[in-house]
Amino acid sequence: MQDKILDPQSDTNPRIADRYKLGQSLGKGTFGEVFFAEDIRFKPPRVVAIKILHSQFISDAQAREDIEKEASILARFDHPNILNVLDFEVRPDLAFIVTKFAAGGSLGNKMRPDQNKPPVPMPFDRIIYYLEQIVSGLEEAHSQGLVHRDIKPQNILLDNKDRALLADFGLAATLSNTSASTMITTGPSGTPTYMAPEQWHGQAGKPTDIYALGVLLYQLITGLPPYLGNIPALMGQHTSAPIPRLSERATWLDYPPVLDTILADAMAKEPRNRLKPVSQLYERFREALGPTVHLMPRTIPTIALDQLTMSVAQAGPRKEELDGSQSATVKNLANLTPIILAGHSERVTDIGWSPDSKILASCSVDQTVCLWRANGVPLSLLKGHLSDVTCLAWSPDGSRLASGAADNTIRLWRSDGQSPIAVLKGHFGRISSLVWSPDGMLLASGSYDGTVRLWKADSSPVATFKGHTGAVLGLAWSPEGQILASTSWDKTLRLWETDEAKLAIPRVERPAPMRRVTGGLQLPEPGDEMALLQGHSQPAHCLAWSPDGQILASGSRDNSIKFWGMDGKLLNTLTYHQDWVNDLAWSPDGRALVSASNDQTVRLWRADGSSVISLNGRQGGFNCVAWSPDGRMLTAGSVNGGVQLWRNDGSLLTVLAAHTQPVGKLAWSPDGKTLASASADKSVKLWQVG
Repeated sequence: MQDKILDPQSDTNPRIADRYKLGQSLGKGTFGEVFFAEDIRFKPPRVVAIKILHSQFISDAQAREDIEKEASILARFDHPNILNVLDFEVRPDLAFIVTKFAAGGSLGNKMRPDQNKPPVPMPFDRIIYYLEQIVSGLEEAHSQGLVHRDIKPQNILLDNKDRALLADFGLAATLSNTSASTMITTGPSGTPTYMAPEQWHGQAGKPTDIYALGVLLYQLITGLPPYLGNIPALMGQHTSAPIPRLSERATWLDYPPVLDTILADAMAKEPRNRLKPVSQLYERFREALGPTVHLMPRTIPTIALDQLTMSVAQAGPRKEELDGSQSATVKNLANLTPIILAGHSERVTDIGWSPDSKILASCSVDQTVCLWRANGVPLSLLKGHLSDVTCLAWSPDGSRLASGAADNTIRLWRSDGQSPIAVLKGHFGRISSLVWSPDGMLLASGSYDGTVRLWKADSSPVATFKGHTGAVLGLAWSPEGQILASTSWDKTLRLWETDEAKLAIPRVERPAPMRRVTGGLQLPEPGDEMALLQGHSQPAHCLAWSPDGQILASGSRDNSIKFWGMDGKLLNTLTYHQDWVNDLAWSPDGRALVSASNDQTVRLWRADGSSVISLNGRQGGFNCVAWSPDGRMLTAGSVNGGVQLWRNDGSLLTVLAAHTQPVGKLAWSPDGKTLASASADKSVKLWQVG
């Protein structure tokens, strides 16, 4: 009966509790799905919304307790700007909450009425209208000692009179007192785009909601949130990056400069420095705009694609073509039309081609993995993860696909997607990175729990490497497969020996004592099993081994790139970037490294560390870079949705107005015929460039 309940399309009159007639789905989250429904106990039937816990959680006592908690929290309120709960029931075979139906959708829908187009900035008078109501509802929650912890546009619903309703208290936490400065330990949770610095470290309080409301306000004004990028990038920006001025996101906007100050006060890094109480944010914002709102954008545009991506101009004279390389001869790419893969309902987090170029895999915050044929035809939809799927990795022989998720698990799938092979459990935090050894015998996984784990291809555990004191952000296997490099939030890189002959189980479960060598490789003493590279002053988000395995490059939030030799010496520190380095990629011949940065440039470097060319993006930084398999072209994905292609000599080929939101990943098919781009706009696009 449970499957029937959760699939209203399977029955013309599915009912819950003999009174709620289900209609269409209104949205799916981590733990449940919300449906339009009619309460047939009333004549005529009363329209409601019903949130039903996913079937896999129903047998879990803690999950049932959580949904009962959410219903109880909502039942406390009788406030015009908080969504009212009408009914709920929790039992081992069914758990649901019934609320008023918000006929106006969400503030997220209002900001982006057409999902195929970029978001629409709001006029100031409408922002004030909604902000006053959101603040009123949030102030009521705070007065009762509740922290929402997930303020975002999708959780601000609108009724049939366009009145704002604060909804989805599923992550709400109760404070022991009503002090504005009280902070409690809750565990990391929330939506990364809106998470306050303390949330990333498992803390929350009333200032946490004020921070998220500041992010939301910034987004209402400009159409874009202040910080963009993948999860590690967002973590770094929220915890330490300055807030971009409104004019940096919306060049067309006329506004009083004091708004930048107000937003900076709402989003102060330290909770104690934020505006408080929450009503002060509304009062200062309203005061800044004057008694009558005359200030409006010159034009309230839909952010057009030609605003989001600009043609590339060289920053200074080109020195020369890369030593020994030939300028790429490629077809005219100016009028490329992409194949759009629209199978995901949330942000796409990773993509990867099978080694034979026949299948593209994509994964998403919507908890699914999609398999696509090279021509864009859907092959399979893989379900099973219980939270955001964060990363993918194909085995070198293409026989299996690994996917990692925020549910702390890794799943192995057959290449056709017809059946899962195994679920790998052992981590106690979000999976951040997956890489197969070059011979395909081992899979390495990195996690926010600070550990690196090795698994055999048959899914059996091999080793657990401990030593990092912060979340593991990335992994990279040396080309010969003997060394695994990891980078962490703790600002260090570690090298792990992975010679299978030395990986007897049980593996050492704690780091052995080691000599510290600042600025270089921490050389192992006899019997030590790992080495440590120190020198970055901020976390390094990306790693890349040169094809010959002689140089490990690391790119960091300290704006630098470091080259490390395998003899343990720091070979070079490249400091030309003016902002965080987000991605690195070596050319297939190993003669050049390309780097992408938030400073709106892509740089080409020789293997000796000398700079060759700086390529400018003009608007927006770059999240990712990739070389074509033959090394004749390089590509970069922008935070503003564009994909840019250059020849290997740095001359611009084309700028693709690819996506309406940040491009997080690029992947070339191994045969070099197709470039895939993945974006926060929920889509993957295929470009036939070969």
